[in-house]
Amino acid sequence: MSWLPHAGSKAASPACAERLWRAAPAAALSDELCRHVENRPEVWPWLTEEVWVRWLEVWSAREGRWAEGADAFRYMPERLALEAVRSGQVDPLCHDIRRVLWERMPEALIELVDELSVAPPRPEAKRPGGGGPLSDLVYSAPDEYSKSLVERAERWSAEPSIYPGVGDWLRRWLMRVVEQRSPGWREAFELLLAKHGKR
Repeated sequence: MSWLPHAGSKAASPACAERLWRAAPAAALSDELCRHVENRPEVWPWLTEEVWVRWLEVWSAREGRWAEGADAFRYMPERLALEAVRSGQVDPLCHDIRRVLWERMPEALIELVDELSVAPPRPEAKRPGGGGPLSDLVYSAPDEYSKSLVERAERWSAEPSIYPGVGDWLRRWLMRVVEQRSPGWREAFELLLAKHGKR
């Protein structure tokens, strides 16, 4: 496997490097090599889904990874990126990654918000009592999606038994929407008055 770290170097032609990376067996990639790939964006478009799965395995096991690897999420298959969010591999401190994903696939993240709202939340080992991937997504959403999320919050609050994934964090998020005068803040304020008694 010694050729892999150098496959994108000037010593190999781009066509040769691409062939080598597309043929790279994921099971043979060491942890060290996966970490090396993180710093070689020129090879990301050539990585197979199996190699990306291996990269995620190594990346998610690393402490202090929160500010690292965000740009890789621009290239990995969308399905894998969404699963990394859904499973909690992208944890509460991975702010840069969620920013990248909101830029890359906002519609898919909105669909994931809907999916997570009806699923029981998974306990968070690092942040007990947190809202899990759902609250992380809602809090990190750009302003242009705020009104759409407030509309969802109205549905969530009207029938909470249907949306077990939504927790106490919703009130705090609505308060933030109001305080920041984000799109939909008037509706958020009315919802706080109606459902949470906030004055």
